[in-house]
Amino acid sequence: VIVIDGLDECKDHKIQQQIVYLFVTAIRDPCLPVRLLITSHPEPHLLETLAPQDISAICRHFELCADDSAYADIMIYLCDEFSRIYHEFLARGIDLVCSWPAHEAVMHKKSSGIFIYAATVIRFIGDEYTHPAERLTAVLR
Repeated sequence: VIVIDGLDECKDHKIQQQIVYLFVTAIRDPCLPVRLLITSHPEPHLLETLAPQDISAICRHFELCADDSAYADIMIYLCDEFSRIYHEFLARGIDLVCSWPAHEAVMHKKSSGIFIYAATVIRFIGDEYTHPAERLTAVLR
């Protein structure tokens, strides 16, 4: 199994499409026992790439749906985790701006109701070897 997580995060749409074509060509070969899992936001150019009959015949599309309770849980999680990160760094003598991060709502929206996004971002920002404000800035770009 080959996993391509966050294909839509590649900067160039053409490269994203080429990656799909490359792997679709590979999995068509019966001598190559490969399964492919691609995760991505449902970007129009990727949906278009997967739409032709010869490709859609060998692909399955699953859409993860988020409900209102997922958004509420993510907001609670983000607030709690940002507070934890703030206090951990403060205990180490690294004073973050007291209103830090004040970006929970932005992160909440960027999560699209998918909890794994929020959890991954928190792990990235809370890395003990990097200043969390720098990491937060990188995520918000």
